[in-house]
Amino acid sequence: MSIFLSHDTALEHLRSPAAERDFPLCYAAPRRDVPQGAALADAGLHAFGIHGRPYHVLVADAAARGKSRLVRSHVCAAAYPPGSFRRLARDLYVSSPELCFLQMAPSLPFGRLVLLGMELCGGYALDPDSLEGFRCREALSSAAALRRTTRRLAGVKGVKAARFAVRFVADGALSPMEAAVVLLLCAPTSRGGYGLELPALNAEVRLTRSAGRWPASRLCDLYWPARRLAIEYDSNRFHVGAERIARDAARRAQLAREGVEVLTLTWDQVRHAGRFHEVAVLVAMRLRGGFRCSRSDWEARRAELRRQVLPGRDAG
Repeated sequence: MSIFLSHDTALEHLRSPAAERDFPLCYAAPRRDVPQGAALADAGLHAFGIHGRPYHVLVADAAARGKSRLVRSHVCAAAYPPGSFRRLARDLYVSSPELCFLQMAPSLPFGRLVLLGMELCGGYALDPDSLEGFRCREALSSAAALRRTTRRLAGVKGVKAARFAVRFVADGALSPMEAAVVLLLCAPTSRGGYGLELPALNAEVRLTRSAGRWPASRLCDLYWPARRLAIEYDSNRFHVGAERIARDAARRAQLAREGVEVLTLTWDQVRHAGRFHEVAVLVAMRLRGGFRCSRSDWEARRAELRRQVLPGRDAG
């Protein structure tokens, strides 16, 4: 019996350290097999970072769906492009990062779907067992790959939401907070954002005046190269202490000498809607001459986006 893990179960695998192993991508399609809970329990899924239940699986058609508290079945699309699945073991497959993004689209609101895309295309994975709530890793996908998959699977449930969300996914985020800041700034005003252009994340800026013990380049958390504008996010955990503050100040001075304007964004500014608005308007002024929105419900939409992006952390 072939087993195709999907949706929430695939996402659990993709967030686990096991996903960083080199599993081959393949072309395969579910047959009319109906995976049973006992078969899944005996499949050794713990080795692939899968512990949660019910197990989400793909089946060939509606007639193959079964009823079980341990298994939640989903009917597969008419045809998946090559590379839509990872082969974990013999007769055991899991949705690729790109297919999983599409599968999660119907169940996630806009903000959380974009953040999922940023996570899959960034250098981190959410991890509740970590002190920071995430751990570092190599990116599993790219925004371009997500876009290709949404184009190839026209008519699949959730594809419209996925196509819209992926427009605001940027590669290279190294933390959930970087991803959240990008989304709050760059989401369209119709979704409560400021409609700004996507920045390059953790972009390298060459230092033409570097010498001696100074490095030849610096990384910027968010960077708009056309405007030579950067945002540096200072977390409470990693940007405290006199020595670290001095290093940050020296780095910003070097970038300033290169003509790069560096704006600092703190956690206190992010969590406080009014203070974040002040920074966002300043960024909009630098990028496009100001922020203008004629939507009468924009503030309500902004509050909703913040609830999605910063759950339980918003301040007025």
